[in-house]
Amino acid sequence: MKKSLLFLVIVALAFALLFTGCTQQTGDTGNAGDTGETGDTGETGDTGNAGDTGETDDSWTIVEERGYLLIGLDDTFAPMGFRDESNQIVGYDIDLGNAVGEKLGIEMRWVPCEWDGITLSLNNGDIDAIWNGLSITEERSQQIDFSAPYMDDDQIIVVAADSEINTKADLAGKVLGLQLGSSSENAVANDPDTESSLAEIKKYSSFAECLLDLANGRIDAVCVDSVFFYYYDATSQTDFEYRVLEENFGHEPLAIGFRKGDDALQAKIEEAFNEIKADGTASEICIKWFGEDLVVQ
Repeated sequence: MKKSLLFLVIVALAFALLFTGCTQQTGDTGNAGDTGETGDTGETGDTGNAGDTGETDDSWTIVEERGYLLIGLDDTFAPMGFRDESNQIVGYDIDLGNAVGEKLGIEMRWVPCEWDGITLSLNNGDIDAIWNGLSITEERSQQIDFSAPYMDDDQIIVVAADSEINTKADLAGKVLGLQLGSSSENAVANDPDTESSLAEIKKYSSFAECLLDLANGRIDAVCVDSVFFYYYDATSQTDFEYRVLEENFGHEPLAIGFRKGDDALQAKIEEAFNEIKADGTASEICIKWFGEDLVVQ
């Protein structure tokens, strides 16, 4: 009995030692998981940070290798960019942009866009820049970057020559027209007293439609970019007589719009633009379209 008992004790001790040894080893392997401190090598996950370095700005390189720049515009916005009788896109900004393209050795391709969605088109990558009488506004500055201003613009109020409207206060109870998505829309919104006094704000797809409705008596006044109106008034075939109020909805500089982060592309465009300002090309183009040099120096 004693021998049997002794034998059982020895067997039990042997199993206990064997079990303890196994547990320790698997525990070590678990530590080898620490050697998953190759997880440290996983700090090549830091090379993932090299991926950060990989986020270099290649915006100019892409355009240069492609050989052309895609520029978004509203092709009804004369004289900045519009279609002539042959359906070709022409205009002040077109001439400026093409002169910049010559300096850079790339082709400028002009892409008509819906103006109220043009910043979305830019940020979606459908176009590389916006160059079309684009006003610098606080709202747009949150979505895109701007070049230095190259021209000044005012948000003027246009009425019929025989209208009784002479001030912004006289717009109370009246219908005002403007272009959807234009800076005119923002300019009116930034004057809440006048905006709230209006009977209605009618929004159109183009400034030309606004002025046509004004001529036909469907609306009482139009808020419009001065650069567009003065060209329109001088070249339109209508006999309708307009009048511009002394008061307006604000002054806004015009600039080229770029995607945020496309600093290399912006720098190249601005460098070339400064060259055409310095050699007089920009002034010549401005005189061609406006009869005077309005380029911001």
